Amino acid sequence: MSKYRPLITHLSLSGISEREALYVGDTAYNSLCARGANVDFGIALWGNSAKSDVDADYVCIPYPVSDLLGGL
Repeated sequence: MSKYRPLITHLSLSGISEREALYVGDTAYNSLCARGANVDFGIALWGNSAKSDVDADYVCIPYPVSDLLGGL
């Protein structure tokens, strides 16, 4: 069984197309999973990898929760 088969199954069961999906992860393994399922990949820079060593379509950077809440 392929490593990305669970992602393909989840998309199918959810009714989400590969073009609508974005897989976010922090390792080269996550990138390979996304590529195998034909899904765009975003590298999470708060995790284990730097962008330079992982093939990614998007870069996801940490954002302070306090900024998201707007001073609530």
